[in-house]
Amino acid sequence: MRADGSRLGRRHRRHGFTLVELLVVIGIIALLVSILLPTLNRARESARRTKCLANLRGIGQMVNMYANQNKGFIPIGYHADTNAGPSTVWYSVNYYIYRWNGDAASSRYVGLGLLIPGGQISTSPDEGLIFYCPSVNDDTDHALKSAKGPNPYVDDYVNGTPFGLSAPAGKGVRIGYSCRASDPTRDDVAQDHRGVMFMYRATDPYWPVNGWAGSDFDKDKTQMMRLSRMKTRAIVSDVVANTRLAVAHVKGINVLSADGSAKYIEGSYLGDDPLLPGTPLIKTMTVNNNKTPNTTTDTYWQRCDDAP
Repeated sequence: MRADGSRLGRRHRRHGFTLVELLVVIGIIALLVSILLPTLNRARESARRTKCLANLRGIGQMVNMYANQNKGFIPIGYHADTNAGPSTVWYSVNYYIYRWNGDAASSRYVGLGLLIPGGQISTSPDEGLIFYCPSVNDDTDHALKSAKGPNPYVDDYVNGTPFGLSAPAGKGVRIGYSCRASDPTRDDVAQDHRGVMFMYRATDPYWPVNGWAGSDFDKDKTQMMRLSRMKTRAIVSDVVANTRLAVAHVKGINVLSADGSAKYIEGSYLGDDPLLPGTPLIKTMTVNNNKTPNTTTDTYWQRCDDAP
């Protein structure tokens, strides 16, 4: 009690965070994020890799249906504009499904794109998602209608509105997967005569041709690969070129075999380029090493065959 009879009031002191305490809390949060973020990223990539494997198995089912309707032949190989000459015919150009030539009537389905006229899949981008690895959504060349670059889908060309292209002639639809370019079962011919090449210029033949340098493209017909002869060999995989491996699955690739199974292969398993000892093969599969025959590309598919 005070002398005047009033009560002494209690003083209430507000407590706030000191700067040191705030910094400690921020440090703890940063530490937790640094611990959890890699785990979350790995989980996210694991989910994408699983979806990618599901895509490949789905493609395998469509390839099997195509083979049943076409005497066992399957629509895989590579693509070229022969107007540029045989020296630019490259095994590694194996990720197109449609090539534009000014109008829909004179354009061509190539490689896995033949599944569309075959009736196994439509030109709808909703169905077309199966051709795109979910890990490459920001890849300007190999994502479905990438917001960052001009990679259209077939429906855009068919409708006469090529997506994002001011000069569409000679362009086409890239997908997130690549096809085997040459037939490893053709032991009756030399390596440089085993390629299965689809051309897309309106003046070129519609049949697949032998794309070896010096070939007479009007006469040198070749067979598409046969599903039964490919057995368990690799036929489709993630597109692999230079640093794109890091864009897709960081340390490895997904691969579809002719028997319909799909598996993940560590990039390190692919070893060195046979032409450049000491240099990882995964780093040399670029346009700088394109030629026919392409020993590097053939080696890549052979090592996919042999991977556990």
